[in-house]
Amino acid sequence: MRFFAPPPWVGRSELAVLTNRLAATRGDPAGLYRQTPTRGVRKPSEPRSRHGNRRQTVLVTGASRGIGRALVAEALARGAARVYAGLRQPLEHPDERVTPLILDITSPEQVREAASQVQSLDILVNSTGVFLFDDLSDRAALEGHLAVNLCGTYDVVQAFLPALTRSGGAIVIIG
Repeated sequence: MRFFAPPPWVGRSELAVLTNRLAATRGDPAGLYRQTPTRGVRKPSEPRSRHGNRRQTVLVTGASRGIGRALVAEALARGAARVYAGLRQPLEHPDERVTPLILDITSPEQVREAASQVQSLDILVNSTGVFLFDDLSDRAALEGHLAVNLCGTYDVVQAFLPALTRSGGAIVIIG
């Protein structure tokens, strides 16, 4: 018998749904995997918030393309009240819940300015990152990677930590 630890965002009722699906796909004649939810199971279309029914405010860095853009769309689909999109260049978004923030995480001034514009924050998703095939024995290339992937990420977390602490929020770093 295998045991696994679910990710922290999976609630009890969702865990029951996952284990029931596992039982259905692998065949579970003995019923070893079957669980019964203790509460009503949330429909996938219903937004879930660890703050009860309060809709959340999310900041996504690197929101101009790739994973960051997809994370903005996912936050909106899950019912976020406000999504701050951290971008290096101004960009219009058709959804009125999206607030673009000019935010180059390698610029301490822009990080401080962005933090001053965000009054409340529940989730910080730092999806900004650099992955270039460089010769890392070249000090300039190494410093460029560290400026974005380490120092910039650290500066963003430190700047938004007071707002996250007030709300009991969460930090997600993708890197």
